[in-house]
Amino acid sequence: MVWMNKSRILSNELKASSHINTCTINCPLTEIQYKASNKTNMENFRNFIYKKADTTLILKINLAYFLLFEIFIKNDASLYKLQLEDRFFSTKNFYNLDELILETPKFISRVKDFRIIISCPEFEAIRKLQNFLSSLPLICNSIKYIELNFPHEVHNKFLQEIKNLFKSQITLSKVLFNRICSLSESLKYCSNTLTSISFHFIIFNENMLLLNEIEHLIHIQSLEFKYCERPELFIQSLLNISIPLKIKTLILDDNVIQSIFPFQLLFHNIGPYLKYLVIIYQPYFIEDFYEFIIQYCEKIEFLYLTEIINNYENLFFQIMELFNNNLRYLTLEVKGKLGKNFLKELGQSLPINLEYLDLYFDLDPINLTHFFENCKHINNLKKLLICNSSKNNLKAILYVIKEFVKGKNLEYLTYAITNQFVLSNNLKNLIKETENIVKMKMRTYLEPGLPGSYFNQININIFGVSKLIVDKVVGLQQYLPYHYLGILRISTHGFSIKLSLHNI
Repeated sequence: MVWMNKSRILSNELKASSHINTCTINCPLTEIQYKASNKTNMENFRNFIYKKADTTLILKINLAYFLLFEIFIKNDASLYKLQLEDRFFSTKNFYNLDELILETPKFISRVKDFRIIISCPEFEAIRKLQNFLSSLPLICNSIKYIELNFPHEVHNKFLQEIKNLFKSQITLSKVLFNRICSLSESLKYCSNTLTSISFHFIIFNENMLLLNEIEHLIHIQSLEFKYCERPELFIQSLLNISIPLKIKTLILDDNVIQSIFPFQLLFHNIGPYLKYLVIIYQPYFIEDFYEFIIQYCEKIEFLYLTEIINNYENLFFQIMELFNNNLRYLTLEVKGKLGKNFLKELGQSLPINLEYLDLYFDLDPINLTHFFENCKHINNLKKLLICNSSKNNLKAILYVIKEFVKGKNLEYLTYAITNQFVLSNNLKNLIKETENIVKMKMRTYLEPGLPGSYFNQININIFGVSKLIVDKVVGLQQYLPYHYLGILRISTHGFSIKLSLHNI
């Protein structure tokens, strides 16, 4: 496929260039190549596109995107994931790329993952998004995951479009609402298929229309609240459903909770079914949550806890003992100094069948040595992730890890240090020695797709990092956004589209 006569802006510049005569793209898309004269290469083409910030620069970039989409469409590509974003204030919009997509409905007829993220409402972009939303239900009914992320004033413009979108999807199983206050009676259309619902940055109140729609969540298996205020209001309404709740996954991440009682009732109801539990940064009620786990939960397999402080260590170790036969995946994050004997006791209390262990601690070599000595009973550990928030004794700590992995048949090992520093030659050599011992390749601590094919690798990551993101953990894969095959992200000053393709 040759780029020619697509636009005067680009073609005239190409003719005037002494370095580029033609630009050919060979398909399939997995092997896109650019061919030109022997005086040019890919770098020449990129330099041509970005050579100067004049008034036509954005048009040139948009044209390149437009032509790329033409290649996809003409080769019968089919989208798996589509993410629409409105980021900036300009009205430039990829040469009406949205219209090009809608004119070829097959291109988006098999979308499984659909997301709208709007941060800066701008009239022209909103109008185009509204038109796109109006057309999507007529083209695609295969969406399994929907994410709606936009402010209240934009949401009010899309009420009918969102309702029609939900109504048209026959396999919708997961939704994420970010800043959305009402669903305009959308949930009732997916009540038979919806199994997972997430809320981010939502301030719940007693007058929300959302609370009237909870009665349709009869098959919910996964529930998440992240950066929300008063999520107990939603919980209280959920408890009023006549059908028994069988929630398997509960994620609570840094929410503002005023009343703990609805959560106690929730744990009482779902405790026998709960397998995947995440409680992150809920310090004011952490003792209550620990007690709920002990009283009501029966078969936790995946556990992610933070704020493990000295006052509640006894409760924590009761939890470890309670789920000794069930727990397979454990992530613990503690800020500040650990108790003197905490790591030693932790090693002794870890379940014998533990497969995945992620620790985010302020480490010292002596306590870490005691920990490893006391967890030798674990026979099936496959993935070990350690994030060290201390800047002291770095070489000694890495040496302790090196000695431990000698006797373990790990599939995945990562060690990260949050404090930035300059690596000494000795530490660099020790990293290489550790890598050679386990015969694994280095990767980053927060590498996407941590489970699966990435497990046969090691990472010694000396950078500023944060906690391991929950949705990258193998235990929650079935309840979180679907995996996809390749991804393309396109973004300019007007409109942004992020998409993934099925195999072509």
